[in-house]
Amino acid sequence: KKEKEIKQKYLKYLSEKRRELEMEREQQKVILIENLISLEDCLTILQNKSLQFWDKRIDQSDFLVVRLGVGRELLDVKINYPEEGFTIEESELKFEADRLVTEFQYIDNVPLGYSLFTNKITALMGLQKQVVLFTHNLLLQLLTFYSYEDLKIVLFTSEERTNYWEFLKYLPHTFTNERDFRFFSNQSMSCKEICDYLNLVINVRVEQSNNKKENFKPHYLIIIDGFDAIYQNDVIKNLTEIGFSLLILENVMSKLPSKCNNFISLDGANSKVLKNAYDEQTQLFFKEEIHEHINMLQIAKNIINRQKLYRSKSTP
Repeated sequence: KKEKEIKQKYLKYLSEKRRELEMEREQQKVILIENLISLEDCLTILQNKSLQFWDKRIDQSDFLVVRLGVGRELLDVKINYPEEGFTIEESELKFEADRLVTEFQYIDNVPLGYSLFTNKITALMGLQKQVVLFTHNLLLQLLTFYSYEDLKIVLFTSEERTNYWEFLKYLPHTFTNERDFRFFSNQSMSCKEICDYLNLVINVRVEQSNNKKENFKPHYLIIIDGFDAIYQNDVIKNLTEIGFSLLILENVMSKLPSKCNNFISLDGANSKVLKNAYDEQTQLFFKEEIHEHINMLQIAKNIINRQKLYRSKSTP
């Protein structure tokens, strides 16, 4: 009789936990949908005079979190077995508890977010055209929410692939605030100049940090596409926790920096992201939402026009 009472009590406990977890899952789903908006919504913000334009800041917890697509996300909750005066010895109860944990491990069919801030080095893999368009879509999100004061975009590419990135030349995010230096390289000479500049930034930040993790401003997002020589430069080898992230468009694993342990693989509805590949591995699947017909040069022009309003708003 006592065992029966324990079993009933425990099953009731699991039923209560299930209701709590269902509520938590729904709440997190709503938050993900609100925070990780679609590219269509980003375009609306850029094209209209929305107050959401450049309204995110470097000190926010979701800094540089981008929407990869729609898929299965981990449920951000910890499920513990109860400590209410009894232990779980019966295999049936143990099975029910394990089933509950498994059932609420993920949230299905939600926007999948990825932090280009916490994941310092990321390799983006797939067919060349898809990878470039996907990167354009990620940049569109970043350009919607972050000003050039918080985010700088640095490009290293080859002359043959320059046409994919022409729009970046016009963005305030690829210049210093004084507009006397541009972070756009498609040849060895400009690569050396940019690397020299970034090395100076790294050295200054290392001296200022005193081994403390800080949100240095601006944050530099470095994009590498088809320029293998950059991997041997000290600026790539010396990147630590000092306000830099790397996004590498590369399918050949042997070319990637040894510190690269995050991978995004594009394959339509079977795309996946692999984080912390060499430690506590996390693998999530998603369906990418690549938009092929977005005119990024026109987007850049819109941003330049909006920038004038931003400057006047920022001036005391």
